[in-house]
This record gives sequence, C-alpha cells and structure tokens, in this order.
Amino acid sequence: MESGIAFLVLMTVFMGASALAQTDQAADPTAQAGTDRVLEMDITAGQWFFRYDVAGVPFTQGNHVVLPADTVIKFRITSADVIHSFAIQELGVKKDAMPGQVNSAWFSVEEVEGERTITVNGTEIPADTYQVTCAELCGKGHSQMVSQVFIVSPEDYRTWVEANGGTVPESFEAAKAATVRKKKEATNHVKRRNV
Repeated sequence: MESGIAFLVLMTVFMGASALAQTDQAADPTAQAGTDRVLEMDITAGQWFFRYDVAGVPFTQGNHVVLPADTVIKFRITSADVIHSFAIQELGVKKDAMPGQVNSAWFSVEEVEGERTITVNGTEIPADTYQVTCAELCGKGHSQMVSQVFIVSPEDYRTWVEANGGTVPESFEAAKAATVRKKKEATNHVKRRNV
C-alpha cells in the first residue's frame, strides 16, 4: 500500500514538473500564430509611461504604438524605475517589467476589423485599438499609466513606417510572400493569440 501511495506521489510530481517545463519551452510562436511574419519591439516602463522602440521605426513611440496584424509581435520589456506590468487585457497579454531585468513574450492579432482609423499622409486607414495598462501598483500615478496599441493591416503598416521615414525589417519583408495561414473551423475561430 505504501509503495502505491509513493508511486502516486512520484507520478504527480513528475507530471506537474513536466507541465511546467512545457510552458517554459513554448512552441515556435510563428507556428502557433499561423504566420512567418515577425516584428520585434522593446518596451521600457517607467513612472508613469510606456516607451516603445519598434524595429524599423526611426523614433520612439509613447502614448501609442502602431503595429501590424497577421504578424508575431515579439517584445522585450524592462523597467526604468520600479516594478510595472505591461497588460493588454483584451488580448490576454501580461508581462512584468522589472528594473535590471529583461522579460520577453509575444502576441499576434490575426486581422483588422477597422473599428477606427488613423491618418497616414492624409489618408485614413482602418485600425483596431487595444488599451495598454500597468497591472502592477507602481505609485501615485499608477491609474494614469495607460497607452494604446493601434493594429493595422501589414500593407498599411508598411505605408505607415515608410511615411514616417523608416523601413520595415527583413523579418517582416521576408515573410510577405511566405505567410502560412492555418485553416480554422468557423465555429472555432480564434482571432487573437498570445503566449
């Protein structure tokens, strides 16, 4: 009887450790998102702001950041002062930002529904808006630590970057023709994914 209980305890510990190991070594995000297009972004959190440095964009974005749909957005985050947490509730994204440490994660939005527009060279392009908040109490200005993510189509993103004097990175261009879309059942369609 004791050996049976010991076996159950050992198996429970082994299965739990195995599950934890799998979450730390998640599958390739491009395979999960169904696209080969990748864009990298560095985020710095501070009292009480988020600063976004996106590959190919020649300036730092502050109150908002423009990003493409149908693209894996890989981001690295750190803090300039105290512990913060970058959170996009609607996409299920949350990553802590700590001074002296860089954490990373990714997210992807498959398509743009066009709930609003942004202007590029006098032309309005469809965009979706997602609110970014700090999910870690970080001081007296914590409740005002918000910004927005504007998601536009890959073609409109290219136009936006070029209109602002930048160039889209190779990881974005190389996948232009190689985007692989997974077929999804209409009843089981997932618009947004993240890890």
